[in-house]
Amino acid sequence: MHVINEENKEKRVKFCRSVSRWTTNWQRIVFTDESWLCAEAFHLRYVRRFAGEELSEEYAMKKTRFNGNKKYLVWAAISFDGPEELNFIEGTMETDVY
Repeated sequence: MHVINEENKEKRVKFCRSVSRWTTNWQRIVFTDESWLCAEAFHLRYVRRFAGEELSEEYAMKKTRFNGNKKYLVWAAISFDGPEELNFIEGTMETDVY
């Protein structure tokens, strides 16, 4: 989850209030953004034992769900009609691709 600080929050609220008075046809406006998503390996640990037995390493099993660190550039848009499909971008997001 992306958390913004108070200064940026105030700037966003100020911007929203200023554009709320626009007489723009909002059905023709599209908001877009791109962001990096990072997927890293994570490990789960399962423990199998009988009720009443103490926790012991011999019962623990490690399982890797995803190997490797990967970064994905994603781009999305939202308009009056709702969200657009999430797009995965290979390479760099250049102006002509945007």
